[in-house]
Amino acid sequence: MNEEAEYKVYGYRWVVLIFFGLILVIQAFLWISFAPIESAVERALGVSTMQVRLLALIGPFMFIIVSSYAGSLADRRGFKFATGIGVIMMCAAGIVKAVTPHVISSGDAQYWIYFFMQMLGGTGSAFAITNLSKMPIKWFPEDQRATSTGLAMLSALLGYAAALPLIVVIANIPEHAGKPVIQAGLSRVLTFTAILPVAALIIFFVLAREEPPTPSGP
Repeated sequence: MNEEAEYKVYGYRWVVLIFFGLILVIQAFLWISFAPIESAVERALGVSTMQVRLLALIGPFMFIIVSSYAGSLADRRGFKFATGIGVIMMCAAGIVKAVTPHVISSGDAQYWIYFFMQMLGGTGSAFAITNLSKMPIKWFPEDQRATSTGLAMLSALLGYAAALPLIVVIANIPEHAGKPVIQAGLSRVLTFTAILPVAALIIFFVLAREEPPTPSGP
């Protein structure tokens, strides 16, 4: 009974969960930002279908490589620090991709910049995803940890589901559009996916907390 009295549950845990979930939504947008407009990206950059698909596949590949280190960093420095590092990577990737078409005209050069920025963004995503259970363990009581972890995972899945149609709407590229129209649509998508992580980074660092004042449970 004395041990139980030491634990306290805070309502602020839902704020932390919401904004952690927001990070997972945004990483989904960054990951598949090219996939819904695949054919348009091919024409805009003059690359093959496989090359465009690699822009989406490189993210999960980077997760395999860095997830162990990302988890270790979260154990040593905390989930907010590790997730923050990931969001900074995602911000950098998004900003560079948004600026690229305005300063580089070569489609081939643009492609390789996008490819390496997708690698960077995928690495950043790993730092967020590996904290799916770390955050609930710190903020939620034992009987709510599975639920909160499930809600965080649901955020990522909702991000993927929302990104597919929303990117198509933002791009607004007609089926037989000319190259200038396609490039303008791609630029809108890249700008949108650059603004998202920057806004999330600011909100996350302002409102997210590493842990409650007292433990929420064992």
